[in-house]
Amino acid sequence: MKTFDARQYRLRRPRMRNLLRQRVVSLFFVTLAIAASWGATAQAQGQIAVARIEAPPQATVMLPVTYMPPEENPPATLVVRLAFSATTLEALDVVAAPALAQSGKQLDFELRSGAIALAVFGGGAPTPAGTLFHLVMQVKTAAQPGDVLSVLNTTTHGADSAAEYADIQVTSGNVRVINEPEKHSADTTGDWRIDLPELLRLIQLYNVREYHCDPAGEDGYEPGTGDRSCAPHDADYNPADWTISFSELLRVIQLYNAPYQMYHASVAGEDGFAPGPFGYAP
Repeated sequence: MKTFDARQYRLRRPRMRNLLRQRVVSLFFVTLAIAASWGATAQAQGQIAVARIEAPPQATVMLPVTYMPPEENPPATLVVRLAFSATTLEALDVVAAPALAQSGKQLDFELRSGAIALAVFGGGAPTPAGTLFHLVMQVKTAAQPGDVLSVLNTTTHGADSAAEYADIQVTSGNVRVINEPEKHSADTTGDWRIDLPELLRLIQLYNVREYHCDPAGEDGYEPGTGDRSCAPHDADYNPADWTISFSELLRVIQLYNAPYQMYHASVAGEDGFAPGPFGYAP
């Protein structure tokens, strides 16, 4: 009968360990090779990314679209087609970014219900990297807080100066619908715009120097001294002292002069707001 030899077992264990180490090392280098191959493929393609932003229902939004060219044979022309739900989003406009306008390229587009088709073209120079354009869209009333409204790529490609096809990889974007933030006190119509009558009202409060709470007032306030039991006007923030200073007035004028004469709520803003529609990035 064969007996168990412990010495043989102890001698074989190191060999098994060495074999396992060799397999693990081989697998590691195979994984690195695959990752490097993926990275090389990604670098060989142009990259387009549609932004992901947050906005309330009925808000106008601007989704930046950025571009990173490939390392070799960068396209001189781009053709982009995007799709979205016409029930919850409406395309209003496409606005070229300054870098695109300065490059000498042209932007042409067509807006349809649920689709945007656009082309960047002109000359043989490569399309510039960075933000190319903004998609201006309206969040419809059918959209509810918590909804994610996707802006999806359908077919996108490019062509280099020799008209050779160039593959473009696209990261789709979306608008996540949020609860309605508090609007600026000066925005009495509640449309995320500071219009001229609303600006003139603030100039009135500035000229009087002091103001007070008045629920019957057009904006919840009235010029002069009086009740101060409510929250100060949003324009009165630096500091909140029941007077509108010249610098505070200039800030509201900045919101009035903003792109599309619109503003949006922003925790990064000095007064809780920022110029331009939701998603706007200068």
